Amino acid sequence: MAKTQSQTWFEQLQTSKREHNSLRFPSDLNTEGSGNVVRFNVSLPSGSKYLSNGDYKAAIDPATGEKQSSEFRSNQSRGSLQRRFKGNYVRTTTTIDLYMPPQIQAQYASEWNVSELGVLGAGIDAYHGVFNSDGVGAAAKKAWEATSDTAGSIAMNTSANFLQAITPLNTKDAKSAYTSTVANPYMEVIFNGVQHRTFSFTFKMIPRNREEQQAVRSIVNEFKFHRAPEYKFDSNNLYMRFPSEFDISFMHRGTENEWLFKISTCALTNMTVNHSPEGQYAAHSDGSPFATEMTLEFTELELLSKESHKNGGY
Repeated sequence: MAKTQSQTWFEQLQTSKREHNSLRFPSDLNTEGSGNVVRFNVSLPSGSKYLSNGDYKAAIDPATGEKQSSEFRSNQSRGSLQRRFKGNYVRTTTTIDLYMPPQIQAQYASEWNVSELGVLGAGIDAYHGVFNSDGVGAAAKKAWEATSDTAGSIAMNTSANFLQAITPLNTKDAKSAYTSTVANPYMEVIFNGVQHRTFSFTFKMIPRNREEQQAVRSIVNEFKFHRAPEYKFDSNNLYMRFPSEFDISFMHRGTENEWLFKISTCALTNMTVNHSPEGQYAAHSDGSPFATEMTLEFTELELLSKESHKNGGY
């Protein structure tokens, strides 16, 4: 019995390999003209067994003829060792071009915590003049006077705190009620660092023909593959190599869009594939879905500093 055209197409989808290093959706995506594109470049760990076959060819440096190291985006990054280890990854020729997602946004989060200095803060406050005045003798006298003026209150607070710690009595509140005062807790906001930026992109892909259906499947499989680690040795399961890394660029007229923020090298930390984005699964006669929604969540590998923003445009 002769195979139908749909059956033949389905078999091709089932048996297809990653033969193409350049993937895009939709098929008429305008990468060179006035179109806006988000581009993903992929780097595999050096020594990966998947660099040695025809599926993932290493990018070759035209000057030396050697494999290119991962193009870590911010070589001047002082707060990350990733710039030191960029040779551990090899840039592949795999490029994935997709239409610009609905939201293009970056969040810059800093960590500031409130710390209660208490008596230590009072002491620093009292002796501040000793360390910040040219007249050390006069400053010491001033600091002593400030301390002696508050010595009684400090002693009372210390005693109340001690009694409250060793007895069930609420002596601290009783002291406050008796004196109608409360000790200055010296609450200070302390900078602890910055957070790694994260990025989330959602692509809803509705293929218009067989070519685009194949492209959607290949793109989804490509991201799934590079998200996963690999076993370092075929003979045992003791060690895994890291997953692939991604460099993400916003492109306009074939070049990187200088009006948008840049993204440093990222890890793909979460991926969601939804074959029923409309709330109900629907498929063609060969079983291929009408629509596929893919959400990719990335975490940037470096922490951004003033130098990163000034020199890199992040």
